[in-house]
Amino acid sequence: MIFLLFKRFRLIFLIFPLIMLFYSGAVIKAKEKDDRKLTIAGITDSPPFEFLSDSRAPRGVYVELWKLWSLKTGIKIDYLILSSDEASRKLSNGEIDVMMAAEKLLPVSSSFKATDIIYLSEYYIYTNKRIPPVETVKALAPYRVGAVSKDSGVIKTFFSGLDLVYKESVDDLIKASAAGEINVFIAEEALVNHKLTIMGEWGSFIQSYDPAGSQGVRGLVTSGNNDLIEVINSGFNRINDTERLFIEKTWAGGNFKYRIPWGYV
Repeated sequence: MIFLLFKRFRLIFLIFPLIMLFYSGAVIKAKEKDDRKLTIAGITDSPPFEFLSDSRAPRGVYVELWKLWSLKTGIKIDYLILSSDEASRKLSNGEIDVMMAAEKLLPVSSSFKATDIIYLSEYYIYTNKRIPPVETVKALAPYRVGAVSKDSGVIKTFFSGLDLVYKESVDDLIKASAAGEINVFIAEEALVNHKLTIMGEWGSFIQSYDPAGSQGVRGLVTSGNNDLIEVINSGFNRINDTERLFIEKTWAGGNFKYRIPWGYV
């Protein structure tokens, strides 16, 4: 409980300066307008990260980060949601400038080069409140531990030798825990927070204080495009931790909202 209260107050102290900056105009103050325009392709079509709304407009954490990048650099953007194959083809053909991809999905090819990490996806341990909270990977051994099957590659980098119960989605993990099939699961924080908020299940789980592991999400550009890599990295370096936290909590679940209208980028 002390840890949870500390995290809640720490979040408040981080948010308050951002609100003050936002209303002063300092957060979204950009350089002089740049005539360039970048087209970025996301490949997950997965809330809360990147997805199309009912009006077919791109939404989500990655999209909002790029919109803030646009405001800080003065470079306009378009954000598309494509399949991985289509995005790779369009990137190779020069039809798009950047393809977003998690590190475990980055193609092994000399044709592409990755940016610095744009978004750090952290994986936490979630314990059903019927048992004492599990805080570390080492403490998982006595329990039946669940994970999303598509995350098997990255989760195995956190630990080995532990048999996992794989499910197709976070929704399935939450339901399996409620049914007693598993007691603990490991998954991406933003995705779990999003699902628990929608399902009204936050009261049934305890999130570990520290992440069990993480993986970066980067942008891919065509090889030899070093100037573009430098521009992208420089822009994201200007987005501070408080701004990132505010954007993530807006889409993953929280009591505050931060969205940039498309007309500004």
